[in-house]
Amino acid sequence: MSVTGPPVPTKGSPLTLSTPSPLWPRAPLLHVFYWDGQVVGAPQGSPQLLVSAVGVSHSGNYSCQVHSEGRAVRKTSARLRITVGSAPVTFTWLHNGQEVAQGPLLELGAIDVGHSGTYQCVATNQLGQDGHRVFRALSPEGGCAPHPHHGH
Repeated sequence: MSVTGPPVPTKGSPLTLSTPSPLWPRAPLLHVFYWDGQVVGAPQGSPQLLVSAVGVSHSGNYSCQVHSEGRAVRKTSARLRITVGSAPVTFTWLHNGQEVAQGPLLELGAIDVGHSGTYQCVATNQLGQDGHRVFRALSPEGGCAPHPHHGH
């Protein structure tokens, strides 16, 4: 007997674990699901455990114990290891509100006055947008050109 489910579900997605119903006995069976040895949920007639939206904290070893009403028959499944994965993140860089680059790293090359302004990095995954991280990059007053020396 075993518990089946996706070994690496994506964070925020629903997760269904199921255990095949044995052919014995004809009496009603109760299913108790365990997570790292702790009971999750009440004993239930359904052979499925549904988590509507998994988080990283749902990672662990899951197992199921099936027993008949009178506990005359009892079986415990092997443990299923589940690791909840985070959704892939895409990065977009904005300069004064205009998209200028994709990826986790923004390379500007040679800096000039035109690079002044507000830069934003937007981190997005399929589960929604994280808050923008905003920082300001300002050039010195009057630009960066050195003042020419006279009379030397």
